[in-house]
Amino acid sequence: NVFSVVIRMIALQFDEWFFDGMVMNTKFSTGGALQFQFDMTRNLFALFGQYARKPSLLFKRINDACTLLTLPLGSAMLLHETLESNPSEETVASTLKELGLTILNKTGVVEV
Repeated sequence: NVFSVVIRMIALQFDEWFFDGMVMNTKFSTGGALQFQFDMTRNLFALFGQYARKPSLLFKRINDACTLLTLPLGSAMLLHETLESNPSEETVASTLKELGLTILNKTGVVEV
């Protein structure tokens, strides 16, 4: 229906704006990353949860960014090392899938 399409379009705009405007232009501290995740999952996702069954699917970039930003330091360092070592495409795909990342590719993950 038209309402669902409009909600998806609005969510996509928010997703792009938060990801490009905030995540990619901010250096997060550990506390800042946790606060960002809290704000997104408890507020933005909850707001759109009134209109969608799985609001995290409306905000794939933000969801992936929250996952990356809140990784434990050791896991983040291992991920970065793995992705920088020129792995095969299937290694990259399985690594990102293992972390639950849905939309970001190798380049996007390294940039975050």
